Amino acid sequence: MNMSDDHLEELEPTGDLHPENKKSLLWKIKLGSIGLLVVLVVLIVIVLFQNTETVTTKFLFVTFEMPRAALLMLTFLLGAAAGVLVAFLRPWKMHKS
Repeated sequence: MNMSDDHLEELEPTGDLHPENKKSLLWKIKLGSIGLLVVLVVLIVIVLFQNTETVTTKFLFVTFEMPRAALLMLTFLLGAAAGVLVAFLRPWKMHKS
């Protein structure tokens, strides 16, 4: 079976698979990600400025005084670290050897 050059046009990607459309989709995803990041940063700054009062926190035998915003961020970071550890260790899934 011999293919001539006019049959090659049929093999070219069309519609959503076209490289120009892929670039456009990636650009939209990047813009959406940047927009979401900007919104999150603005919300974090608002929370930080609204929670500047000092709070007393007791942990075991130690008492800390810190701004409420620092306590919120510390709690968030500890929870995120615990989530990452659980996700990577996955003790409920044993590796098959």
